[in-house]
Amino acid sequence: MPIDENPILRRVNRSLAEVVLSPDQPNWDLLPHAPIKANTTAWLSLPLMIGHRLIGVVSLWREKEFSLTERGQLRELAVQVSPSVETVVTFSEMTAHLRRLGLLNDFVLTVSSAQNLDQIARRLIALLERAFNTELIALFLRSSDGRVLRDYRTIEGKLNVISLPASGHPIQNVLKDGRVRRISDSSREEFIGIHKQSKSELIAPLRYRGQATGALIIESASAEAFSQYDERLMVVIASHLAGLIEYTRLREEAEGRARSLGLIHEVVGQVIGLNDKKEVAKISAELVAQYFKYELAVVLLSDDKEKFSIQGIGGTHAEQIQNALRTEIFIKPEGVTGYVAQAGESILINDTTQNPLYKPIKGWEAHSELCVAIKDGDEVLGIIDVESRDQNAFSHNDLIAMESLAGILSSVITNAKQYQRLQETVKQLRATETELKNRMEAQRAAEAKLLQAEKMATAGRLSASIAHELNNPLQAVQNCLHLAGREDLPQEKRDEYFKLAQNELERLMITSRRMLDFYRPNTSSLETVNLIDLLQYTLTLLSKQLTESNVTVSINSSNTIPPVSIVGSQLQQVFINLILNAADAMPAGGQIQITLNSLPDGVELFFQDNGTGIPLKAQADIFEPFFSTKEGGTGLGLTVSYNIITAHGGMLELIQQNNSGACFRIYLPAGGHNEAEHSRRR
Repeated sequence: MPIDENPILRRVNRSLAEVVLSPDQPNWDLLPHAPIKANTTAWLSLPLMIGHRLIGVVSLWREKEFSLTERGQLRELAVQVSPSVETVVTFSEMTAHLRRLGLLNDFVLTVSSAQNLDQIARRLIALLERAFNTELIALFLRSSDGRVLRDYRTIEGKLNVISLPASGHPIQNVLKDGRVRRISDSSREEFIGIHKQSKSELIAPLRYRGQATGALIIESASAEAFSQYDERLMVVIASHLAGLIEYTRLREEAEGRARSLGLIHEVVGQVIGLNDKKEVAKISAELVAQYFKYELAVVLLSDDKEKFSIQGIGGTHAEQIQNALRTEIFIKPEGVTGYVAQAGESILINDTTQNPLYKPIKGWEAHSELCVAIKDGDEVLGIIDVESRDQNAFSHNDLIAMESLAGILSSVITNAKQYQRLQETVKQLRATETELKNRMEAQRAAEAKLLQAEKMATAGRLSASIAHELNNPLQAVQNCLHLAGREDLPQEKRDEYFKLAQNELERLMITSRRMLDFYRPNTSSLETVNLIDLLQYTLTLLSKQLTESNVTVSINSSNTIPPVSIVGSQLQQVFINLILNAADAMPAGGQIQITLNSLPDGVELFFQDNGTGIPLKAQADIFEPFFSTKEGGTGLGLTVSYNIITAHGGMLELIQQNNSGACFRIYLPAGGHNEAEHSRRR
């Protein structure tokens, strides 16, 4: 219960003192508890305090008043139990949060490997059900044109997908608002309540490149079910999920369009030049059923009397429908087919039991229906109708494919002479598809080369330090061996020189191994790393460049910094990028201040320089690939760094500030415990 919504709890919170009420006093009817007995005459509220901070309230009521002695004893008891209550609550919240952090690992291993949107939704919902102990979960995805919402939920263990009109749906306000909502009480005005029994909810919009593409909603039958840690976790999941869904959707759309191109090419090849509408309808229906494996595909064309008497039927149930149509008509005036034939608008229904427009054919009852009009301008020349016995059988891609086919058939019917033009169009589409594939492959190759170039550029900037790190131990070994070779040297002294040479060789081996680790940034082996040690080692590598650039670096930590579970070489690459970028921004020299802070759920690092800073108009694009404010820069350093930090479940961001210079913040989740779990799951 929110404290500020109840006047009695608000009074306790402000006064930090006990409150005593009797039935004849104001606010007796607003006591924050279940209904009490009619003979209750006294109610007492005691604050639980840690210092001057309120952590809870204890309420007691009974049939007789509380004496001063009893109240004093209760106050002493409240003081004694407050530390224990604080400890229990803190450990409970930490345990729940750490358990849910493991959800990110499960997300990467299970959800990210899904092959289509249905698999993503099924695995995601199952994962969240286990993590949050609730089955009240829904995923909404908006179609590319914004007209349709796909509602994903599990009902009795099975994924249920419903396509709904986006207009007027309450989730539209969430998509428009674009912010995460954590609502603890169903009585609040902004509470949506996707499930009837929900009393609290957590809503995370999915945003991809600044556009809202959907929303993930977790609800609970209990009030106050979600914490601020759950909210932060959902932000991270929603961020990764948005990109994954968009990539999968683009891939599915590309596959659907490739299928549509194949169908269109086949239709064009077989029906262009035909003057018999019956042949056109028959061939088109059979090809539609063949390419998309529809159970029923019907193409109806108007005859010379403008009646839809010319029909073609394909699919596994074609014969059954042909027999039924001997005694009844396929186009029902008050049904889906009648509406499309009259209005010329497409209709997609994925649950016919919920739509009164659906009218079944005798002996055949579908649960999904898709119907589009074949039009020439405003004139309806016919319809394409596909049906399935399964719910949610058709997607937006099917709608696009059928509308594309309808456009082709319209051209065939209205003017057979368009064959040559359409054939050329198909060739251009195929050429465009081939060109796009080639461009995509070339782009991927170019990106890989640029990423390698960025790596080699960093290596070039490190060459002086590398030579320094290797040359010093080699010179020491040479000196030790020279001195040990003197004949007049005692054996004890000779052994000492040999030992020194061995130590320098071991130092050289460690340095070489670390250099090799730096050149293998794609390794996925997690290790428990001390961030201060890693920073100091990185500064050792960069010492020569920093000295020559007259740049000084200081490391400060406000408290004990816990270890983190990371890929050390990858994080080292991030440190190098940020430090060298800061040095480049201070051509006349300057200072870089690195500050580390321990957070309840992780560690944050600030890299602050006093250089020229980043122009305001460029700040929104600094993490975009190939964007650079430096002459000759590859524009990949910050992009690579951002991807590395994100892959570790962290965050890299530019901090807005008024003073000169630039400040970057890295957040990393606390580690040390994830390494074994990561190794077990690989």
